[in-house]
Amino acid sequence: KEALPGASVFTPKELAEKDAAMIGRVMGSVIGLLVVVAYVVGILVIGITLYATVFERLREYGVMKAVGARNSRLYRQVLGQATAFTVSGLLVGYLVAAGVAAILAWMVPQYVVVAWDGQVLLRAAVAAGVMASLASLIPIRQVAGVDPALVFRQ
Repeated sequence: KEALPGASVFTPKELAEKDAAMIGRVMGSVIGLLVVVAYVVGILVIGITLYATVFERLREYGVMKAVGARNSRLYRQVLGQATAFTVSGLLVGYLVAAGVAAILAWMVPQYVVVAWDGQVLLRAAVAAGVMASLASLIPIRQVAGVDPALVFRQ
C-alpha cells in the first residue's frame, strides 16, 4: 500500500463482501424477479405432476369413496403424494447444487461456493413445502368432486 499511495488493498473476505454488495445493488431486482418466477414454476411443476397422478388414479379414489373413505383421507393421500414429490425434488436439487458448487470450485477456485448452508437449505425446504401445499389445491378439489357412482358405470 505504501508503494502505491492511491491503491486500496482488501483481504479475500473483504473482496467477497464488496463483490456480493455490488451484485446485490446491480442485480438485486432482477434476481428477485427470477426467484418469484422460480417459485411460480415450482408450483406449476408440482401441480401438473400431482394433477396427472391424481387424474390417473381418479377411478381408485372413486372406489375408495364408494366403500366409505372420507374426503379427508383422500386429501391426506394427495398431500402425501405432493410431499413425496417435493422431498425427492429437494434431494435431487441439493445433489445438483453440490455438483455445481464442486464444478465452480474447480473452474473458479478464487470464489468459494457453499452448497450446504443450513439457513438456505431450511428456506428452500419451507418454500418447497408451501409450493407443494398450493399445488395440491386443484388436485384436492378434483378428488372431492369424484362421484363414486360414475366410477362403476364406466
